[in-house]
Amino acid sequence: MLAFLLGCDKVLACTSARSVPDEKPIVGLQVFYAADQRSWALVDWLGVRWVRLELLWRLIEPQEGRYDWVAADKILEPALRRNLGILVLLNHAPDWVKPDQLPQAFARFAATVMDRYGTDVRPGGVRYWEIFNEPNLDGFGWQVVGADIAANAKAYAAVLSAANEAVRVRHPQAVMVSAGLSPDGQSPEQFLRALYVARIAACFDVLGLHPYGREGKLIDTLKNARTLLKALGDKDKPVWFTEYGTDRNADRERLLVSGFAEAPALTALFWFNERDIHRFTDRYGLVDYDYAAKPETALFRQRLTGIAE
Repeated sequence: MLAFLLGCDKVLACTSARSVPDEKPIVGLQVFYAADQRSWALVDWLGVRWVRLELLWRLIEPQEGRYDWVAADKILEPALRRNLGILVLLNHAPDWVKPDQLPQAFARFAATVMDRYGTDVRPGGVRYWEIFNEPNLDGFGWQVVGADIAANAKAYAAVLSAANEAVRVRHPQAVMVSAGLSPDGQSPEQFLRALYVARIAACFDVLGLHPYGREGKLIDTLKNARTLLKALGDKDKPVWFTEYGTDRNADRERLLVSGFAEAPALTALFWFNERDIHRFTDRYGLVDYDYAAKPETALFRQRLTGIAE
């Protein structure tokens, strides 16, 4: 695998989206259990206008060229019916994809998904697409593991450029968001610098970051990201925080208060997530695993209403 990564020197010519609307501040919610109607009832009650939804490539294309849209329709159709702003995360490659197949296989998959759900083919469809998740941290959706930063970034650049080439011809309105970089794992700054060595600035339209641990410093994090992008020759690229939250119930109220206080100065902030991932661990939700409200549930609704006014 490393021989493929280290030898992948070709970066395809990319083109940017026709426009990236200035819709800030976007304050959205990751709907992790989007196939459960109770999550959508919660979205309605909270007054959420933007959602981040994950589509698992391995479920949609379990065998090469054979697509199963049942799960994806259950996830996306409720958001489309509600006319919400939608950021779709395309993540988790199927087992049949080998490392040397990843760029072109993903490019075909991404174009096919957009053929079904994209703005260019259906009114009110999805325009914003996040390309994989946390490639600088093993275990959260990116297939390449065990590579150093330079090789890992080069592999991700190959995926971005191939997807851009496949998507732009058919979906010029699609806005491509780079995978949100984690503060853990490989240094996000070094990963981004290595990514730009591959000359892929035009291959994505929005930089995604996950500012976990930056409580009260989200504005500073945004400023630092913009300073780095300027140094890399890409000063006008928007920066979205596509995932942010905490698995500690004791910390969530404080995080929400500080996060909403900074939100008006941000471009986009998506909270992770609506419901606890497990019954007893990974307690990221605004409600618990059984959809029982937490004290922060009403607080999120109140502060979100304040942002919208």
